[in-house]
Amino acid sequence: MFASILLFAVGATPALEVEARVPRQRVGDSFATATVGGSIEGFNGSSGGWDHPAGSGAFERASPPFTGQASLRIGALHFFGHADIHLDIPLSLFRGSSDDRLGATVSHTTITGIDFYPWALAPGTLRPFVSTGLMVQDLVLEGPLESGRVRQFVFPIGVGVGWRSPLGLMLDAQLQRVFGGHGVVSSGAPAQPYGQDPPDMAERAVSSEGWRTLVGVRWSFDTNSAIVRSGWREEEVGRLQARVDDGTASGLTLAIGPSSRIVRNGGRYFDEMRPYLGRIYTDDAVFAHGGIGYYSFPWDSELRLAFRAFGGGASASGASLHTSQKVGFLEVLKFFEVDLYGFVPFVGAGVGYGQLSFRDEAGSERTEAEAWKALVSIPVGWDIRISPSHSWLLRTSLRWIPRAPLDLPGGSRFDFGGLEFDFIQLVVFPERWMNPV
Repeated sequence: MFASILLFAVGATPALEVEARVPRQRVGDSFATATVGGSIEGFNGSSGGWDHPAGSGAFERASPPFTGQASLRIGALHFFGHADIHLDIPLSLFRGSSDDRLGATVSHTTITGIDFYPWALAPGTLRPFVSTGLMVQDLVLEGPLESGRVRQFVFPIGVGVGWRSPLGLMLDAQLQRVFGGHGVVSSGAPAQPYGQDPPDMAERAVSSEGWRTLVGVRWSFDTNSAIVRSGWREEEVGRLQARVDDGTASGLTLAIGPSSRIVRNGGRYFDEMRPYLGRIYTDDAVFAHGGIGYYSFPWDSELRLAFRAFGGGASASGASLHTSQKVGFLEVLKFFEVDLYGFVPFVGAGVGYGQLSFRDEAGSERTEAEAWKALVSIPVGWDIRISPSHSWLLRTSLRWIPRAPLDLPGGSRFDFGGLEFDFIQLVVFPERWMNPV
C-alpha cells in the first residue's frame, strides 16, 4: 500500500490549472505578518502552600513565592490582525524564596499561544484580546537537602490589551489564569537497583495553578508586502506558468528547522520501576529536524527523507535515566490548495528506521538496552505558500509516532513513541534558486 502511495505522489499526470495554485490576496491588506520579540512575566501560585522536600521523607510547607521569567517570542499576526499565534521559549528565570533554605522556580514554555483580537489589531490601533494556548510548566521546589520537580502541560486563559504602531512596534500586557497544574513531589526515596519494585516514599500533592502577568514587546514586519498590491496575482500566475514550462515547478527540496517533543508515550518502565523519574523525565528540548525530498507539482505532493535525533533524561533519589533516538523517515505529503491566502494544509504517511537507546543507572549499577527499529509516522501540518513560484517557503508540522517500543531487561518496556512539533521549517527549492523567473 505504501509503495502505491509513493507512485501516486511522484507519478506523471496532467497539472491542475496554474491559476488555481496562486492564492487570492486582499489588495493593500496582508493576511499575516511575522513577529519577533520578547516578554517578561511574573507568576504567583494561588494554592495555600507548597510542600518542599526536606529529605528522609520529611517536607517543609511554605507559601508559594513570586517567580518570573524572560522569554523569546516568535510568531505571526494572522487573519488580517485578528490572531497572534506564537511560540515562547524561556531565556532566564527568577527564583522566588520563602527563606534562605526554601526556594522555587516556575517556567512556562508556550508550545502554541493564541491572542485573539475581536477587533483587528491594525497599525496605529489599541485593541483588547483574549488569550489561550498549549503550555508546558516546569515547577522546581528546592528544599534544604533535596528538590522536587513537576513538569506537565497546563492551559492558560487570559485577557489583555495590545497596541501596534504604524511602524511595526507592538506592545501588550495581559493577565492569565493557569489551569491544570496538579502533580506530586516525593521525599526520601532511596536508590533502588534496576528490576526491584518501586520503593515506598513520602509524597505530597502540589497544585501549581496560579496567575501570570505578562508584558510583551515585539516587532511586526511584512516579508511579502508585494503580494497585496494590485496586479500581483496575475503576475504570479505568469511566473508559475514559467516554472511549469521550464521544468522547475517540480524538483528537489531541502528543509531545516527547530523541533520539539510535546507528547511522549513512556511505557511500563515508569509504572513498574521508577515512578519518581516518570514525573520529571523530559525529552522536549529543542532539536534540529532536516530533510531532503522531491516535490511533484502535478500531484501537489512531496516525497521526502526526514531525519532527527534527540535524547531525554531524568535524575532523582540516586537513580538516573538517559534515552536517545536517531531515526530517519521516508514520508509522503499531500497538499491541499484551499485558497486561504497562502495557507496550504497537508497530510501524510511514512515509515522510519533508526536507533533507540536506553540507560538506567543507580549507584554503580548500569542497565542498558539498544535496538534498531522500524517505525510508522503520520505527519500533518501546513505550508505558508504565498508565492508558489518562489524558491523557498515556510512549513509547520506535527509528526505522530504511534508506537516505538524497546524491550528492557527484566521484561519491562520503554515506548519512544509520541507527538513531535516542528515549529517552523525553511524549505528551499535549489533548482528554482538557480533559475529565477
